[in-house]
Amino acid sequence: MNFSSLISLLILLSFIICSCQDITKTKSGIEVTYIERGQESLLPDSCVLFLNIQYVDDNGKELFSSQADGRPLALPYRAATWGISAPHAGPFYEVLATCKIQDSIQFTLTAEQLYIKTFNLDEVPKELSLSDSSKINFFIAVDSQMTETNFRQFTEQKALRDQAKFQKEEDERKILQDSLIRQYLEEQGINATRTESGLWYVIKEQGTGAKPVENDLITIHYRGSLLDGTMFDSSYEKGEPVRFAFGVRDVLKGWDEGFELLNLGGKAMFILPSHLANGSYSDGPIKPYSILRYDVELLEITKRD
Repeated sequence: MNFSSLISLLILLSFIICSCQDITKTKSGIEVTYIERGQESLLPDSCVLFLNIQYVDDNGKELFSSQADGRPLALPYRAATWGISAPHAGPFYEVLATCKIQDSIQFTLTAEQLYIKTFNLDEVPKELSLSDSSKINFFIAVDSQMTETNFRQFTEQKALRDQAKFQKEEDERKILQDSLIRQYLEEQGINATRTESGLWYVIKEQGTGAKPVENDLITIHYRGSLLDGTMFDSSYEKGEPVRFAFGVRDVLKGWDEGFELLNLGGKAMFILPSHLANGSYSDGPIKPYSILRYDVELLEITKRD
């Protein structure tokens, strides 16, 4: 059964189960309804729990769901800090400390019990529009557990897998975007030069002044557009040039590399593949992994102390 189906079942059963309810109380009196009891012993100390968890307010508004991340919530368990015998565990952890692996439970806390007494906040977050006495209903399935050592190994291996996957996708994207840029240049009849990093450029006017060096303040005009011609920004249109510190990673990578090629007074066109531009960032017409064209002019170079 997937998590979404399980949570729906827990919510349904929490309202229709009658006198045959399997209900227990914690040390402080919190009622816990067991939808399903696991067969294993109590939680081993110093482990990491994997919980399918959702909690909602009394109106059914979802406040949190592990389903949003597509995987169970990993939660370290240490008996000394939030187990049955821990004096300052907080009501939420007090309930979990009584569980076994494969338990499915439902219980209710007040907003004060969760946010102030468990999460140690000064007050219930105002954006939730809840009073201290507002009821919060929990639906939790204790999926599995792992030793802390195994969890560290698991997360390290996952990070390596994720990085390898990201790098593979990035390498494939670079090849594809380079092909798209070449096609664009051919269609537009533009004779451009490619740098080792993948930046394409055309020097329209080289300029006769000095070239900027790292930490110089440079003033430029620019017009930014997508390859389909959509203009997304222009200092020319705004009537005001832009000033920034050169070579200190304050701007797009492609800008730092491109303006290094120009002398004062120079004009150029840069075409930035996404890894030299906005990457996965989205802003209006600029979608994630967009190729960007900039037509630029280097107006001023100011030395900094």
